[in-house]
Amino acid sequence: MGTYDMPHGSPRSPDISDPPCDICGRDPGGDCTCPECPVCGVAGRQACISEHGLELPSTTEAAGEEAVYE
Repeated sequence: MGTYDMPHGSPRSPDISDPPCDICGRDPGGDCTCPECPVCGVAGRQACISEHGLELPSTTEAAGEEAVYE
C-alpha cells in the first residue's frame, strides 16, 4: 500500500476511506445528505449544531436515527 503527498505534506493512503458522517453515520462521499454548516462549510459535523447553530431538516434527523439502527 503506497501513500500520496497531500496538501501540507500529510501522507494519505488511497485505501483509507473517509470516516462516516457524525450526524447520520453514512458515507460522506456517497449517501449522506446532511447540510453544510453555513459558518465553517463542513457537512456532517455534529459539533456545528451547538457551536454554529446549524439546524437540520427533519429528514436528516430521521436518516440519522435509521443509520444508528441499521
